Amino acid sequence: MSEIILSLLPYAAGVVAAIAGIVGIFISGRQAARNDIKRESLERENQALRKAREVDHEISEMDEDALRAHAIKRGWVRDATPKR
Repeated sequence: MSEIILSLLPYAAGVVAAIAGIVGIFISGRQAARNDIKRESLERENQALRKAREVDHEISEMDEDALRAHAIKRGWVRDATPKR
């Protein structure tokens, strides 16, 4: 009986090694997917920050009349200038 078990031991070790390899591949794939999602999120955040900085710079360069016209055009405020 022990001879049968000893003859099957290398096969069992091979099966365990194959299962461990598959589990390792699965775990590394999940980690790569998490890293991709995190990288994409950081890229979107950087783009939003860049856009906000551009808008702040553009607005800081406008004079009051240009800023008022821009806000009215965008619908952010109503035109309160008296009509003649």
